[in-house]
Amino acid sequence: MITQGRWVTKRSHHGYSYRVWEKPMPRIPLEVLDCSFYVYRSVIDANEGKQTGGCGFLVQVPSVHPGWTHLYAVTNKHLIDDGFTALRLN
Repeated sequence: MITQGRWVTKRSHHGYSYRVWEKPMPRIPLEVLDCSFYVYRSVIDANEGKQTGGCGFLVQVPSVHPGWTHLYAVTNKHLIDDGFTALRLN
């Protein structure tokens, strides 16, 4: 059986290295692609469509000012903490 993914070496808070199996990012269903984005560590990784990172979604919130709205990008905190700050919109 062939499983997609890769081993990634990480470091603990005490400096010890350990390896974890990282699964590839799953495909986002077509019906939600208009409000979804992928999160990458760099613009180069985003342009190449690397199989690492995560995903998120866009939320539009009405403003108190008529005719204005606020657009927010929502993703997991651990992605931002790990340096995944480049977004790719389809």
